[in-house]
Amino acid sequence: MDFINAIARACLESSGVYGRHAEVTELRRYVTQLIYVEGEGTPKVDKEALAKAGIEGVRVYGRKAKAGEKGSYFDEGALKQALQALMGKRDGRYSGHMRRNTLLS
Repeated sequence: MDFINAIARACLESSGVYGRHAEVTELRRYVTQLIYVEGEGTPKVDKEALAKAGIEGVRVYGRKAKAGEKGSYFDEGALKQALQALMGKRDGRYSGHMRRNTLLS
């Protein structure tokens, strides 16, 4: 939520509004989806707070870094699928049709 609040604050400031934090109900105006890595060593995501803000959380599994590396890594295939689902993807079953996941609030 800290990252989402920072994005919202930057958007407010770029609109000439300084010194004000976005209310929870306003956050979805700036961030609609969050793709996050879940796995050992990754930051915890407050899914309840995301839901309250009307932001769709999309989990991508990750793996812990190898010895000598820091952090964790996402699964490239899973990230690709998540992005395709969010952005809309041609559905091969129907010529010319697009599939898109939409969060209704």
